[in-house]
Amino acid sequence: MASEFSELASQVLSQDEIESLLQQFAGTSDVAAIEEQVSSGKAPAAILQQAAAPGPTGLRRNVKLPRINFRVPAYLKRRQLRFLEVRTDQFARQLTDRLSLYLRKEVKIELSEFETLKFDDLKARFEGPHYFAEIKVEGFPVNGFIQIPVEMGLLVIDRMLGGTGEKFQGKGGLTEIEVVLLDQLVGHVMDQWALIWEDLLVCRHRIVGHESEIGHLHITSGLNPVISSLFKLRIGTYEGEFRLVFPAVFWEPILSRVNETILARAQEQGEGSEFNNEAMMKLKLTIKAKWEGHQMTARELGAMKPGDYIYFNRSQASRTTVVVADLDKFIGLIGEADGKRAIQIEKVIESKKPNE
Repeated sequence: MASEFSELASQVLSQDEIESLLQQFAGTSDVAAIEEQVSSGKAPAAILQQAAAPGPTGLRRNVKLPRINFRVPAYLKRRQLRFLEVRTDQFARQLTDRLSLYLRKEVKIELSEFETLKFDDLKARFEGPHYFAEIKVEGFPVNGFIQIPVEMGLLVIDRMLGGTGEKFQGKGGLTEIEVVLLDQLVGHVMDQWALIWEDLLVCRHRIVGHESEIGHLHITSGLNPVISSLFKLRIGTYEGEFRLVFPAVFWEPILSRVNETILARAQEQGEGSEFNNEAMMKLKLTIKAKWEGHQMTARELGAMKPGDYIYFNRSQASRTTVVVADLDKFIGLIGEADGKRAIQIEKVIESKKPNE
């Protein structure tokens, strides 16, 4: 009896032996690996019997199960993302025309990034003071937001109030009046955004809140995916970037109306056709003409009185500059046509790029 008890006791593992074996074989249930340890005398035979024994379902516990991450967010399909990217790029090109007319100054807007990422990852990208406007679109499940750096906002406000719209150092925050003016700008931006989608859905939008830090926005949880569109804006010599951000779930009403034919066309052809905005095409622009290069002294100008003449060289008549909405667009020759004063266009003035 004593010998049988001793043999049985030798098969029982102490707590220290159990913890040591669990640590040694953590992450695996491969019986072959345990057999090697037993044959070399590094582990008792009891652990081999335990590992080789059938489990509750009758299966041997020697199968390695793959690790599955159940917290990976459900991103949109590639075709759906391509469709949204094409429309967003189209929106950027049309917004260029609209803001150029609204600010009466040449504006260039390009889509520089279109990406899907977790909301927490997006928060880490913002530094310095910003203007965040939370946007609600009727019929959509969640809200989005537009982000504008304070410096860019102040620059645009300066132009809206009749300034030159050139780069200058911004302040640490915005006043209530400046926020109201930026809300008007966002209204124009979102109006153009709504026009891009009007063939699928009517998008009535409004601003429902403002923040100066993205951490105060609660449009979705930190682990949920959002679609971020980064736009590069150039106005005069200034260059900056602003974002339009919507959670992935926001796009459900739009994507539910998109069929496979539209998705395929967006993916294969890129929908290169221009968006036709009839309302903008009917806007009337102010056209002016000016002559360059004539000089007079301060004494001569101070002596001018009603009835006097200012004489220009004949050569200046052939270099008349035509100004459209405060932008120099053409150079031509002034004269008469059909009994009216007219300017014959001889040259188109190309738009200057920043830092040229």
